[in-house]
Amino acid sequence: MKRSLIGVIALLTVIPAVGGSKQGRADLYPEIQERIRVAIDEFGRIPEQRKEKLKELSVYVQSLSKLGKPVNLAFDGTDQEAARYDERCRHICREMLYLFSQVRK
Repeated sequence: MKRSLIGVIALLTVIPAVGGSKQGRADLYPEIQERIRVAIDEFGRIPEQRKEKLKELSVYVQSLSKLGKPVNLAFDGTDQEAARYDERCRHICREMLYLFSQVRK
């Protein structure tokens, strides 16, 4: 699923660059449209607290986009790189610990 979603996202960044009408491009990619619908249907699985963080991130991305500046979501090569990766590692670790705490012996 992760590979498929990454493929869909990659194609979505390319599709607008393809010539022709918007409807014409959409007709060329019915499988992509279906995968997008499935992914959107899964938005309900995202916890509300995480959605709030993603909303904050979307405002950040929009503000840089309006200024014509590049958006670096990975924080690679920035002064925030270590802190962001440490934060993400703690998040993954916490979720894995929770997962294993739920496994019955």
